[in-house]
Amino acid sequence: MLYERSDVPSEKMVILGHTMWKRGDAEAAEVVGLIKEFAQLPKHIRWLYPTAMSVLESTNDYRTISDISEKLLTIEPEHPAARFYLGWSLYRLGKLERAESVFSESIEKNLELKRCHYFKGKVLTALYKSAEAVHEFDKAASHGNDELRLWESRIEAKFLSSWFQSARHDIEFLQEAGHSDKKFVRFWHALLKIQAIEYEQAIADFEDRSLIEHDPGLAAYYICVALIKVGRFEDAARLNEDMVADAWRPMVRILSHLERGREVTGELIERYQQS
Repeated sequence: MLYERSDVPSEKMVILGHTMWKRGDAEAAEVVGLIKEFAQLPKHIRWLYPTAMSVLESTNDYRTISDISEKLLTIEPEHPAARFYLGWSLYRLGKLERAESVFSESIEKNLELKRCHYFKGKVLTALYKSAEAVHEFDKAASHGNDELRLWESRIEAKFLSSWFQSARHDIEFLQEAGHSDKKFVRFWHALLKIQAIEYEQAIADFEDRSLIEHDPGLAAYYICVALIKVGRFEDAARLNEDMVADAWRPMVRILSHLERGREVTGELIERYQQS
């Protein structure tokens, strides 16, 4: 035991315990609980906050991150990291509207712009505001965020906004920069082939099952579209039942009926509208 349960951890002991915890030392397990507890006390929250975030982020304890961040903000309302982690944890918890508000406030205060613009874009994508998300990703890039995950998120938002030519331009840039083998580059390149009516090439690309695993629901839906367009209706029907999300299945059936020249029944349309 690094220190007795009744003791207040010193900074030296927390650093030691955190180092041991990162190495996977079983003796440091108690430190995690103590860090979470003491980081919520006004007397210790400031100096313990960075260590607490490191521990809690790696253990996906988003609720505690949110709680501690809010407590720190009551003491220091302009704390940049606390504002960021509050928005980030709310995003992870699915509280999207509040997360958007927190990130917007941080951006207005010029705090953590690179990260806040990026995650505001992620929130907006989750809220089906993909065109607005593209703007946030561009802003993140203008503040120095050139990570591959930003490129991936921006391509997704452009695709969902039907900005296919712009998304294709980003893919081509990444390919020229030596990232052709990245799974997300190959995934979005294959989807863009479907939008470009290159159905057979896209179907061939998705024979690599690892590409489907990148986003199974989205991939399955668009593969169904490609299969229907080349007349492989039975294959599309099987894939639709096995992998396509419930909300999209009626749309696949409607498209299949239309391509075959069959009547689209009122029941099928009603199912689509309900989904």
